[in-house]
Amino acid sequence: MFKGGTSLSKGWKLISRFSEDIDIALDPEAFGMKYEEAPTKSYITKLKKQGCVFTSTKLKEEIAEQLSALGVPEGMVSIEADTVPDYFPDTDPQVLHVKYRSLYDPNQYIADEVNIEVGVRSLKTPFTVRPIQSILWEAFPNAAYAETPFEVMIVEPRKTFLEKAFLLHEEFGKPDKSKIRYARMSRHFYDMVMNMDAGVGADALADHELYNHLIVHRQGYSRIPWVDYQTLQHETLTFVPPVEMLEQYRNDYAAMQEAMIYGDPPGFDELIEKMKQLQGRFRLKKDGRQLEDILAIATVQAEKIAGDIVSTVVVYVADPALPEGPANNNGKYEVHFKRQSGKLIFEHITIIAGN
Repeated sequence: MFKGGTSLSKGWKLISRFSEDIDIALDPEAFGMKYEEAPTKSYITKLKKQGCVFTSTKLKEEIAEQLSALGVPEGMVSIEADTVPDYFPDTDPQVLHVKYRSLYDPNQYIADEVNIEVGVRSLKTPFTVRPIQSILWEAFPNAAYAETPFEVMIVEPRKTFLEKAFLLHEEFGKPDKSKIRYARMSRHFYDMVMNMDAGVGADALADHELYNHLIVHRQGYSRIPWVDYQTLQHETLTFVPPVEMLEQYRNDYAAMQEAMIYGDPPGFDELIEKMKQLQGRFRLKKDGRQLEDILAIATVQAEKIAGDIVSTVVVYVADPALPEGPANNNGKYEVHFKRQSGKLIFEHITIIAGN
């Protein structure tokens, strides 16, 4: 089943970027195991180990046979599995590197290979079966690239959207901040913003059952030692990158724009602004109020405050005829802005007293 960026680009056409990998979720039934709703630690270890062996042997051999059946000359393409160290036999995901001789000069950002990244711990649902065709046929529909579309199970985009938000939260929560990754990570910001603009974000926030199911699944199947999985809840989820790492992500995004993104992508500053707005919507999800409504009031108030860093409190009262106070409070929010070139830019929102 296609997942991740592969599902967003090939399956749903929600993002306009290439990728050096194909993200695949492998059903444990492929190698004789079954999905467990409440997995034990020993089950997870066995699942990962058997999935890694299956990918490194049987799947690798099957791909080689299929390439040969398609008439690919011997030696034109090679397939290598990532080396699995003895001390980590349960590697997941496992990666197969399909290497080829490129007709173009080497690209520093994209190697001359396609990585097939196979994971065995993914939640299968929700998914849809959709027809897939190659990019070549879509871009140049002529006889040279003619093919029959084939159907693939593809993860629903709202699940991928939430998984990317959770992944970033887990990454930015590392106790040792020097270990936070930045190389090839800005793609997650781009993917989330493009999905937000397409309405997928709203669908994801509305699906409470999926949201909670994913948290339980990650707690059982990921088991990252530094993650408190309750912090994945709307009011504490944090996926906006740390300020001190913004330049590293900016440089990574610039490299990605040059090598992988086509079309007219948003600039990095716009990307981060939209990520902050999106995080604000997550924060307010259980509160029930719309971020845009609060920002409209906060902006009017903040315009009257001098300074480059501005914060203001928005208060909703239960009874407009009565004075504001604890007994007449129907929501209180602190909104933070930065002023840039005379323009107020939203930074974050804090719920002081919920709706």
